[in-house]
Amino acid sequence: GAVYYALRLAGLPSLGYIPSTETLHGWLLSNCFELIAENQEWQMQEYDVIIWGKKGASAGSFGHTGIALNAQNWIECTGW
Repeated sequence: GAVYYALRLAGLPSLGYIPSTETLHGWLLSNCFELIAENQEWQMQEYDVIIWGKKGASAGSFGHTGIALNAQNWIECTGW
């Protein structure tokens, strides 16, 4: 929810509910985000949205999200 909230504050439209790591994929793509890497290394850049977990199997504790602060650091919110 924290990543979704930050993206909403940045101006993205409401999805109507708080997305999970599973539903966040499609919402980002429908809002002009681009899939840069999937299950491979990439050069992280400021404002990249990171979805950590295998697509189709990242619900609940099997996934995590964050936003890149720069090429080496990202911010995320942990539920525990």
